[in-house]
Amino acid sequence: MSLHDIHKEAELLEHQTSDLLADKISAYLGHPKFDPHGDPIPNANGEITTTDTSISLSLAKEGKTYIISRLMSDDKEFFEFCAHHKLKYGHEIKVSKQFIKNKMTELSIDNSTILLNEDFSTLIYVNEIN
Repeated sequence: MSLHDIHKEAELLEHQTSDLLADKISAYLGHPKFDPHGDPIPNANGEITTTDTSISLSLAKEGKTYIISRLMSDDKEFFEFCAHHKLKYGHEIKVSKQFIKNKMTELSIDNSTILLNEDFSTLIYVNEIN
């Protein structure tokens, strides 16, 4: 099942599930604070207890290494592209070059080079690794 399909099913379940089942699923998954796209998951009281300090990949600095913290889209093709190129939550990437005039970002991931247009790079959020 693709991440896109899992996300759609989870959205359906979140409004149709009892508190007991939701608690059991959360416990089974180890009480995650983020979903597979990097979106924060509210606690049992509906509160989000995490602080997001991520930036858009389109604003990331050349030569720096980042962790993917969020994928901000509901588009199936976007998630297929991300899965194909191993662009997923928690994965490490390095920004090789920002082509400002052409609105492109070149990055390295697992010994591969990927060139992203601005439409895609603005949907990927990252945190710099110090």
